[in-house]
Amino acid sequence: MNLNLDTKIILISGATGGIGEGICQAFLEEKAMIVPLFRGHSERLNPLFTWMENHGISKDMCQPENFDLKDKSKSKKLVQSVLEKHGKIDILVNCAGKSMEKPFLLHEDEDFNEMLDLNFTSLAVLTREVLRPMMKQRSGSIINISSLLSHRFGRGVTAYAAAKAGVDRLTESLASEMGKKGIRINSICPGVIETKMSNALTFNLGDQLMERTPLGRYGKPEDIAQACLFLASEKTASFITGQRFVVDGGISLL
Repeated sequence: MNLNLDTKIILISGATGGIGEGICQAFLEEKAMIVPLFRGHSERLNPLFTWMENHGISKDMCQPENFDLKDKSKSKKLVQSVLEKHGKIDILVNCAGKSMEKPFLLHEDEDFNEMLDLNFTSLAVLTREVLRPMMKQRSGSIINISSLLSHRFGRGVTAYAAAKAGVDRLTESLASEMGKKGIRINSICPGVIETKMSNALTFNLGDQLMERTPLGRYGKPEDIAQACLFLASEKTASFITGQRFVVDGGISLL
């Protein structure tokens, strides 16, 4: 199915993570131009470039930007750089984040600050800067990668879960505020996805998680990526905004 994404410019944070890389690949397969954000050495994008080469996709379709989300003062400069190079930003995917498993009473102040800063505040600041050109365009789609933990389960991940709940509420509030500007904003809440971030969880609770999942398997990054494509496309989701899409194999049903 042609999702009409081949003329779009896609800004993707957290592009070097398991889910982020899967999202990059999915947009590239739709012939969109991606602007993946990475922190540190560009070699972190080598797996993506190798995948592109193996699939016959030109490197020109991937225009990375070195950007540390924690340095929020540079968000405006980042957006200006993307606009100067590409003229617009059609879609923002906020995929960067970090989890922490620790009993609540053992959380230090720094733990709360880190979870809120990486998973909520940095996302909100980048979203604010991207919304400015989107409002001028009177079009755009923003997809926030949240978590099932934003509204279910949560034992041992209190600060992370609270930050992700904030992402979902931000999504709803902004969708209401920006709808008349032609901008759609939704969030995706993954369940257990096979990535490095979930390795400890699946190692410790693998059998229990599998038994509780009606579909009988863990999710894969491409499961989240396909949901992202659906929400990004005006062809499939032009009347969808302010929604929390749960992609969890049904584990939240039990």
